[in-house]
Amino acid sequence: MEYNKLTLLFNQVKRFSYPYKENEIPKNGIYVMFEKGEKHSNLDRVVRIGSHTGQNRLFERINEHYIGEDHRDSIFRKHLGRCFLTIDKRVDYIKCWDLKIKKREDQAKNLDKINWALEEKYEEKISEFIKSNFTFIIIPNLTDEVNRSRIEAGLIAAFAQGEEKSISENWLGRFHPDKKISNSGLWNIQGINGSPLTVDEIKMIENKLQTH
Repeated sequence: MEYNKLTLLFNQVKRFSYPYKENEIPKNGIYVMFEKGEKHSNLDRVVRIGSHTGQNRLFERINEHYIGEDHRDSIFRKHLGRCFLTIDKRVDYIKCWDLKIKKREDQAKNLDKINWALEEKYEEKISEFIKSNFTFIIIPNLTDEVNRSRIEAGLIAAFAQGEEKSISENWLGRFHPDKKISNSGLWNIQGINGSPLTVDEIKMIENKLQTH
């Protein structure tokens, strides 16, 4: 029931696509993504939910997915890359794709294992794919980080656990090496087994969307 209600609600909200404008994106909130070709009945199916850490960083976080060109700053981009590598029979490189290089000690261990030319090719492919295939809505004005995190987690659980969902046969997520993606129908792993939204939390979301 939650799945159907939330899908209908989110399909009625103002939709953003690339290129979006900074002055139209609230400073704090949760983004909810749809993907071309993914349907629930006659509605667009939700495929990813995400947010941001810290204050006033929602626009920056969305940019990290769409135009950041560094999958190590975006787990969403990392998931897409894993699928493309699998399709291209480059599963052997996924362990390098997943390597951490932000900290000095990680750089010392991992930098020489990375094929930068190959990664640049996939970063470009991912950027083009996201720009062409994903749209999103915003649940705005969630300024309290603890509350924002809880609503994000509740949404992920609600959509991951919804038995009503239909995942297309050709969905890219079916090629992900972690079956949690293909089984849930979401480009999310963390939070899929958590506690779905309560009735009061859904009402709060409805109010946020109506007043925006």
